[in-house]
Amino acid sequence: MRTQRALNNSNSNNNMADDDEEKEKGADEIIEEVVAMEQWKDKRANKLDLDDFLALLAEFNKRGVHFA
Repeated sequence: MRTQRALNNSNSNNNMADDDEEKEKGADEIIEEVVAMEQWKDKRANKLDLDDFLALLAEFNKRGVHFA
């Protein structure tokens, strides 16, 4: 049964996966949410020191936004 679903690219959980995708936030919403945080609200990108920058990247990483 499992192999047949894999071969046909069908899954009984397809409807659930579609619902989960709709609940996920878009990148723009995540970015707005992070930069609106109290610790980042009044800071400018060119004024961040290395520790601030790494903390900002870590916050994005927690929310699933990864930079390469």
